[in-house]
Amino acid sequence: MYVDDLNIIGHIQDINEARNHLTKEFEMKDLGQTKFCLGLQLEHLPTGVFVHQAAYIYPENIGKIQCEQIISIKDTYGCTVT
Repeated sequence: MYVDDLNIIGHIQDINEARNHLTKEFEMKDLGQTKFCLGLQLEHLPTGVFVHQAAYIYPENIGKIQCEQIISIKDTYGCTVT
């Protein structure tokens, strides 16, 4: 069986436990934290994960972009979406 990518999400202890079980059953390589997934950029910060698409902004358009308002939403899991 070949799996291209597998993202394991959860508390660090749970991730380590899942990784240990998977490495016993399958040949695998740990590529570390996900940086890109489904066209989204993921930045791992001490306060949570910041999801954005900055890679799609071309340098010639920076400065033309205006933000009127930024809204932050805190969900039940403590993640902040901006």
